[in-house]
Amino acid sequence: MDLKQILGEQLKTNRPNLSQSSLRTYVSTLANLPKRCKIEGGSHEINLKWYEDNANKIMDDLTELTPNKHKSVLSALFILTGNEKVQTEMRKDLQTVNDEYKEQKMSATQKENWIDWSDVLKIYDDLRVKTDPLFKAKTLTAKQFEELQSFVLLSATY
Repeated sequence: MDLKQILGEQLKTNRPNLSQSSLRTYVSTLANLPKRCKIEGGSHEINLKWYEDNANKIMDDLTELTPNKHKSVLSALFILTGNEKVQTEMRKDLQTVNDEYKEQKMSATQKENWIDWSDVLKIYDDLRVKTDPLFKAKTLTAKQFEELQSFVLLSATY
């Protein structure tokens, strides 16, 4: 049995009602931890005991992740190992994530990608002028189709 199968079986044993999509996500997350965390031990040494023995090192190595991603990794690790320290850390991340959701503040990525409503209106007007004749065209180039598609999608928010 390969590592992913072993992880999947153990996760199912520990949480019989885990959904199939969560199971796949957790197995993938856990299977990639040894490479991600660069903890000593070749692939032949990676087994369930490795995760239990290295839970603290894994937590230390994941500090650069956002709280949401950190929480997801810790959730998978907790279900696998039952480690109380992992659970405590995961709950802290959960509280941080919930607090961020309640504040409804934009993330750094959202701020970076944000455009003002006046810019949206300008883009809409420009696309409307460009695409108005395209509604009557019998054939469209790929670029024309893309512009028309963008206009229609943007119209849904206008």
